[in-house]
Amino acid sequence: MFSLAMTPYSVRGARVVLHYLTRADRVWVEGLIAEYEAHVGRTKQELTDRLNGPLPAAVPKRQAALVRQVLDHLYRPQTRCAAPPATIRRVLFHEAARWKPEHVEDLASWKRQVVGRAADELGLTSRQVLDGLYGDMPHRRIVTAPDETPTPDEVIGMANLSMAQTMVARSQDVTIELDSQVRPVVRMARLLGLICTVDGLSSLDGQIVSGSVHPFRQGALLQISGPLSLFRHTLKYGRSLARLLPGLAWSPRWRLVANCYVEGRMVEFVADHSDHLVSATNQPNQFDSKLEERFFKDVSKLAPDWDLLREPEPVPLGHGFMFPDFALVSPDQPEEKVLVEVVGFWTPGYLRRKLADLAEAGLERIIVCVDESLGCVQEDLPVAARLIPFRKKIDAAVVLEQAKQLLEGAGPIRGGRQGARPNVARQSWA
Repeated sequence: MFSLAMTPYSVRGARVVLHYLTRADRVWVEGLIAEYEAHVGRTKQELTDRLNGPLPAAVPKRQAALVRQVLDHLYRPQTRCAAPPATIRRVLFHEAARWKPEHVEDLASWKRQVVGRAADELGLTSRQVLDGLYGDMPHRRIVTAPDETPTPDEVIGMANLSMAQTMVARSQDVTIELDSQVRPVVRMARLLGLICTVDGLSSLDGQIVSGSVHPFRQGALLQISGPLSLFRHTLKYGRSLARLLPGLAWSPRWRLVANCYVEGRMVEFVADHSDHLVSATNQPNQFDSKLEERFFKDVSKLAPDWDLLREPEPVPLGHGFMFPDFALVSPDQPEEKVLVEVVGFWTPGYLRRKLADLAEAGLERIIVCVDESLGCVQEDLPVAARLIPFRKKIDAAVVLEQAKQLLEGAGPIRGGRQGARPNVARQSWA
């Protein structure tokens, strides 16, 4: 993402419009790529000096700053020294403290002797000592090349995507329409811990949402809280929301509408598949996170005769869907299952709506595991039997015990912070 000050945009009425790079910018973008390639293996300072000087092609300064930020990410400067710079400094400064020059005129000779002594101790040459002395400073780091040289179109796409991410990260709420491939996008939203609900487009009866979103005939509608609607974790949440944008490419057609805070007021930002902001990337791994992978292994170790199904079928709730993370199946009741949902960022109202939806749909055999550390308001978790709080690790033993109680028909374990009091609300969730 870029800072808003770097991002070229204009506000037209109630809508913000980004000034994307186009094919007309290919020539000078290709020139910048060539400069980065020419400075691979040289210091970051040398590259900076070259880019700040006259370049062969006319380069627009503001757009060039965006492209340079993209290329800095691809051509990452790295510390490359014969020994760790901190070790070189420690040994060299220790030698300098031990051997002091007797006269000022002996200073140059004294320096050579100190460097030589440090080189001997480190097993390096004097040149390697001097090169590595401050080799970890940003301007002394070495420019490295990516696995493949990027094309101008790829760099332009990355810059345009970063512009869109900058706007989305400043949003109060986001609505996304997908015509297909809903599960991978929802799965990525959950990987990022976003507060997200999923509705079927058929529930909209062809109406226009927020005056701008036109439903596709198939697919689903994702409604996501933006960072400005939260009280805590706004920066972290905004970055997570921005990271969702590349995943939209899994759907051939998509449309995004975000209400963003720009220049002291709320304006609307719109993007869709025709903007060519993103390209399809690999879909998520088997597990959304190390947290879920660890939970899977813990359950398998504690109850090897139980089946823990990853991503069971979506469950219809009202006009939308729920995409559970797991389904627990007991060997004694293979025809029955207990659903397990893992929640990242949350607000008490969001959790109450989830519980209300479950009650309205008649789903009793479901457990919701909530990360206490990702609460976005200064309130405690709602008191509910279905919620299991955790920090860093889901307690598989507690989840299994809850599942056994539910399958036995005794209801969820109660006591302490548990007991069910959901407020009535009609909204599907994921």
